[in-house]
Amino acid sequence: MFDFKASTPTGFHADFARCVMIPLAEAAYAVMNKPGVPPQLPPGFQMTGLIQADDPLRQAILKLPNQSIVAKAMMDDSEIFGLMGKNPATKTAFVAFRGTQTFEDWVGDFDALFEPYKYVPNGGQVHMGFQLIYGALRKSLAAGIGAAVSGCDNLLVTGHSLGGALAVTAGPDIAKNLTPSLVPELITFAGPAAGLADFARFFDLAIPSCYRVVNFWDVVPRLPPQPPIGLFEQTGTHVNVDPGFALPVEAHSLETAYVPGLLKLLPPGYTCA
Repeated sequence: MFDFKASTPTGFHADFARCVMIPLAEAAYAVMNKPGVPPQLPPGFQMTGLIQADDPLRQAILKLPNQSIVAKAMMDDSEIFGLMGKNPATKTAFVAFRGTQTFEDWVGDFDALFEPYKYVPNGGQVHMGFQLIYGALRKSLAAGIGAAVSGCDNLLVTGHSLGGALAVTAGPDIAKNLTPSLVPELITFAGPAAGLADFARFFDLAIPSCYRVVNFWDVVPRLPPQPPIGLFEQTGTHVNVDPGFALPVEAHSLETAYVPGLLKLLPPGYTCA
């Protein structure tokens, strides 16, 4: 259950989430909306590559029946799903996944189909749509992540909305298969649950550092149905923010909800350096 109070769990730094992770999550949308235009990244960070869907797999997903509404909504936006990069000075790499801009098209009819996690044995059950999308992106991610992590000691993974669920779906695969010497650290925003309780337990063991930032008024993090009425379960450490009541689209937005919500956890007048 959510409570109304904003909370800052041990180890979570609201300033880092506001000034580094939110701009990285926003950049995942920017590379989709303005192809070929360098995205605005936090100081010191640079893009090393895009995350793109394999076109035959993308087209196959777009032709699937209606029970794959969430997957089709994401694939319909663009073949670009985010970006990878690094900050050479701090030896920090990043992977950022976008969500979808068609909020009304899927939030009211969120499917809850699940299947075994494909990338690590005994990984539990994950949302079929998220795994379907990740499978279409994995070739691009695997091909480019080496350039991002080269010379780095840390790896950040983020995403907003459905991109947050993609970040969670990708996390164990990245840790176990794509960068086995570098366990990613996750901070996600407004993400729905990516799997059932068995996946959540598996994920939390595989990815020790995962903070899930949630606006109390946002309906998306409550999807698909979670206990006591559903089987899906969230992963990581919950960080609650409360920017105040807003209508569903505004309550889900990084700019209108999650930025002001994080600022409430920081000293008055705080700005990024």
